[in-house]
Amino acid sequence: MRRLLVFAVLTVAVASAQPRNGMGEMPGSERAMEMIRAMRIMRMRERLNLSDEQVAALLPRLSRRDSLMISHRKAQAEDFQLLKQELAKSNPSESKLKEIMDRLKKEEDEHHQQMTRLRDEMLSVLSVEQQAKFVIFEVEFEREIRRFIKRIRERHGMEER
Repeated sequence: MRRLLVFAVLTVAVASAQPRNGMGEMPGSERAMEMIRAMRIMRMRERLNLSDEQVAALLPRLSRRDSLMISHRKAQAEDFQLLKQELAKSNPSESKLKEIMDRLKKEEDEHHQQMTRLRDEMLSVLSVEQQAKFVIFEVEFEREIRRFIKRIRERHGMEER
């Protein structure tokens, strides 16, 4: 029953979100993200058998990870756009391209280090068995959300992004 309720709420959230601009942002995207976060915590708690203390320790780290992912993707998209603009010129500047490429690599390296630190912090809160379940949960939950969003987009004629 609870799974059906979560499915219905997510369906409404994703289906009601309409593209706002070329970057694929949607007015309901923040609300949908909050619902996905809540569902992730609920399922993680169940599948990993987390205590209240573990949930309290994981929540800020998961939130920080989500924020890092969003800011990284935004910075990356901006740099990709700059690369496209520079490459569209009849005579692209090698130095400008190199500057953007260097920034992309630096941001990617920093992002990877931050994500690794956060993952290590999250795993340190869990038992070994919970760590193993967490690794599997992360992959399966991501796949489940991607499949769900794809189905919603297909039902509502929204193109793939």
